[in-house]
Amino acid sequence: MSRNDQLTKETSILIAGAGVFGLSTALHLSRSGYKEITIIDPHPVPSPLSAANDINKIIRTEYHIPLYGGLAREAYQAWNHDPLFAPHFHKVGWFTGAAGEDTRGHEIVAKIWANIKSDGVVTNAKQITRGDDLKNIVSQTSGSQKLDDLIGIFNPEAGWAHSGNALVAVAAQLRASGVRFIHGNDGTFESIHKNSQGEVNGVTVASGRFIPAEKIVLAMGASTGSKYEVKDTLRAYGYALAMIQLEPQEARLYKNMPCLHSKTLGYIFEPSIDGRLKVALPGRYAWYGYGDVSQPEAPVSSYNNIPPECVKEMRELLATFLPQLAERPFCYQQLCWDADAADDNFLITYTPDSDKVLFATGGSYHGFKFFPTIGRHVVSALEGKLSKEAKEAWQFRPTKSGQYETRGDGETRVLERPQPTKKGGSRLSRL
Repeated sequence: MSRNDQLTKETSILIAGAGVFGLSTALHLSRSGYKEITIIDPHPVPSPLSAANDINKIIRTEYHIPLYGGLAREAYQAWNHDPLFAPHFHKVGWFTGAAGEDTRGHEIVAKIWANIKSDGVVTNAKQITRGDDLKNIVSQTSGSQKLDDLIGIFNPEAGWAHSGNALVAVAAQLRASGVRFIHGNDGTFESIHKNSQGEVNGVTVASGRFIPAEKIVLAMGASTGSKYEVKDTLRAYGYALAMIQLEPQEARLYKNMPCLHSKTLGYIFEPSIDGRLKVALPGRYAWYGYGDVSQPEAPVSSYNNIPPECVKEMRELLATFLPQLAERPFCYQQLCWDADAADDNFLITYTPDSDKVLFATGGSYHGFKFFPTIGRHVVSALEGKLSKEAKEAWQFRPTKSGQYETRGDGETRVLERPQPTKKGGSRLSRL
């Protein structure tokens, strides 16, 4: 019997987690005609547990892995044309590149360009072979003296989306469509519930309540490993970000500035509508604060408490691209937590021990751009209809346990805090 034999439009489906994977799954279940959909999350949308609870995320299609290039192009069409998503997309362009002795960065840029040229997709992306080329495109970088030895790719069709607002819009649409949301202790997943015959029949939540369901989707992001055994194929990793508050007249100078990305140094975004310019680092910070299981440092993201070395690295990032802002004080700092997979592939598959529980996680800090469409593929996994390529890439991968092979030197670091943050002591997001 296949795992989807008893799946009907009336099957009760419970989704644990109201982030990108959870909301997108609910959206495509609803659009496909499924009627009994429940989402649980400790917090209302935008949940501070979600890595997408942010002011901006890059939307682009360039990948050196064909599977994700195709998925990104599919999602890009929705960002442009789906009325639910298009209002949140800002098509300002995107640059990705590498400078100096960043050998790995040079290799990835070369692979991305080769993939662009070989897959036959019409694109306006072009190669950047020197710093002056970038300065001519992104005038805000013209004062930099550190861009001489630079190669990269610029795509004017890419840009960024307001991720927090997109989460809110999808949640509102789901509520209007009859999807049930449960928050607080009743919405806090604790464990899978089994009946007296040992069969999965729902979940137990923090209040002690049993919520019945015929199918369960675990979309809990960075919390996944602390709630369900994943055999170290996922880890909770934090990315450091910070913001500079610009005065209104100053922010106008950076309006429509393309997203800037260096594999070695990090990311810089156009200021938000209220003048906050965000920078983020590429390095991942692991945390094992409550025993050996990898989980976020705190129940929600860690605010204004990033490691000191991050500040120095952010200054270097700014000094490279926007030296005029390199010494400006940060108005906000955060470690943003996500479920990081050993090989950067998502984890979208039934759990090894149940045909009623499906993983939908492993965003690995590149998942948000797929928000409009990744749920379609989660639904395909529920129905047993995933493509062979996706099924192989997103299967449960215990052979990858602990093997974070794609990480370069210094790209992954373990946080060392004097004391772990106490549970319940974190503030909600101010983004």
